[in-house]
Amino acid sequence: MAQRTIRLGSAGKTFSFTAWKVGWMTGPAHLLGPIIKAHQFLVFTVASNLQHAVAYGLDEADWFYKGLGLELQAKRQRLEPRLEALGLSVLPAQGTYFLTADMRSIMKPEDDDVALCK
Repeated sequence: MAQRTIRLGSAGKTFSFTAWKVGWMTGPAHLLGPIIKAHQFLVFTVASNLQHAVAYGLDEADWFYKGLGLELQAKRQRLEPRLEALGLSVLPAQGTYFLTADMRSIMKPEDDDVALCK
């Protein structure tokens, strides 16, 4: 599996810094080579201080990761019953910090998701 897997990471997702457009990828050289060639034409410049901050966070901030899973789980557990109380069906969240809720129970039959948001 390791020889056919590419892992993509994002500081915005990892550290909850949405505006930090710093990312990385790891994987076997035979897969990364073509991606690196295409990547050089698809991205923009990122401030070097952000790159240094992300490197520090990945190398030195174990304390951040140790509590993150429990913190996100607590937030999901707070939100899920509230969504269900509104009549939404919520899929179980396993291995993610996202909750997926089915909005059909609060939508009019003729509406789509855009109409629901309005």
